[in-house]
Amino acid sequence: MEKEKNTKPYNNQARLIDYAPGNEDESKDMENDNGELQTQEARKADTKEYNKGHLFPNSHAYDNYGKKSTFTLTNIVPQVISFNQGSWNKMETCIKCIMDTYCKDNNGKTKAFVVVGAKPGEKDNHNGRVNIPSKLWFAFCCFSAESNAWIASALWGDNVAEDNKQHMQTRTLKELRESLKIDAFPKSKCPDTTLVKFDPA
Repeated sequence: MEKEKNTKPYNNQARLIDYAPGNEDESKDMENDNGELQTQEARKADTKEYNKGHLFPNSHAYDNYGKKSTFTLTNIVPQVISFNQGSWNKMETCIKCIMDTYCKDNNGKTKAFVVVGAKPGEKDNHNGRVNIPSKLWFAFCCFSAESNAWIASALWGDNVAEDNKQHMQTRTLKELRESLKIDAFPKSKCPDTTLVKFDPA
């Protein structure tokens, strides 16, 4: 029996392939099985004037495999360059330090629950294929063996141009829910009112 060439997993079905930015063959990945490019699907060029901002930070990944997986488009949102490289980047660095300090289990290992998201904005890019988020938010919760208590905090910022002097204010999960209508950890032990402060410098 002759082996069928170029067999694809979903015959005659349009599909969205999750690919890493910079993939040389990305246009092929965005074709359906008939070789037609899907016009509603995002492409690398759709966000060229923005940073491809990580939701789950690359620097928080456990190993190289995890780091590589953060570059898939399902973990990327368009971020204004100065915001991504400014207050959002500072927040990612500081939160990692906080979790490495306060979120230790009884074996001394860092363990935390992290939820990150983007609020859709009113601005679309490139014929409505990509929405530009108005805000990005980050929340974490962990059990601190040292404090023998659950701790949690949230941070968010506007996805707009900034100088390099801004930093995000640490907030409570209650403030996240009241301000952005986001319940990051529903029906959990994560406290509404604890706040972990950090130095934004």
